[in-house]
Amino acid sequence: MKVNDVVDDMRDDVQRAVVAIADTAENANVLITGVTGEVTKIASSGALISADAAQIIDGIRSGKGTIGKFVNDDELYNRVSTIAKQTEETTAYAKQLVQSAKETLEGLQSKDGAVQGMTASVKQTMDDARGSMASFAENMDALKRNFLLRGFFNKRGYFELAQISPADYRQGVLTKDSDRRLVRVWLRSDVLWESDPGDPEREQLSEAGKAAVDSAIGPYLEYLASGILMVEGYAQQGPIDEQYLRSRARASIVRDYLIGTFHLDPQATGAMPLSGDSTGSPGKAPWDGVALAFILPKDALAARGRADDRKY
Repeated sequence: MKVNDVVDDMRDDVQRAVVAIADTAENANVLITGVTGEVTKIASSGALISADAAQIIDGIRSGKGTIGKFVNDDELYNRVSTIAKQTEETTAYAKQLVQSAKETLEGLQSKDGAVQGMTASVKQTMDDARGSMASFAENMDALKRNFLLRGFFNKRGYFELAQISPADYRQGVLTKDSDRRLVRVWLRSDVLWESDPGDPEREQLSEAGKAAVDSAIGPYLEYLASGILMVEGYAQQGPIDEQYLRSRARASIVRDYLIGTFHLDPQATGAMPLSGDSTGSPGKAPWDGVALAFILPKDALAARGRADDRKY
């Protein structure tokens, strides 16, 4: 009875397996039938490709086309080989030149090379020259201050402008016993100044003021190399101490502007605070503003053709 039960169970399993195999076979048949056409097309294309390849190879062998000529034409091949050879030779020569230049530069730049030696020599020469000039300048400066020689240098126009007092300036220390003459250009405060946005109590040059200063100095620029420019400051408001401070500030502002804009020699460009004493001003009226005082050799003023004061 146990054997019969096992056989019955196996029979059911076998039947299901047979059915599954049958279904698989049917599906495989459908799949094969579906791809038959595509396989046929692929086979046909392969045959065409093989035929085209064979035709191309025949053409190359017979010398047709650029590749065919190259393969079959010995002269063309020889030309290409020659060009390749010349290219290799040129490249090798270029590499040789580069290597030679590199070795030369390394030799020049080496510790004991020519460039290092020359650089050291030039640097030493320049250092010596700077030292000599510094010593010369110091000696000359000392001589100018020596009381035995001060008059000698002053007669020749050597002055420390910052050391000249307003009293000496008014007495004509810069023109006395020399061939220099003074001509002024007068500039009014209402043309020059505006309030500093950061400090309303402080004055600064306005754009119109800068234009007026530029116009005033323009005709004299070419002569300043042989002369002196003093920016005279004038102020009429307040007590004498306030006038002095304001006139000094005004003169300094214009002086700094002129040096920065026109690259004037600071040693030959001074600022002179003259407070409210504006002797010689237009109409002999108290002047409020500045005056550009050009102290030039008589020949320079004669070359200009005029030596009269002007005002703005």
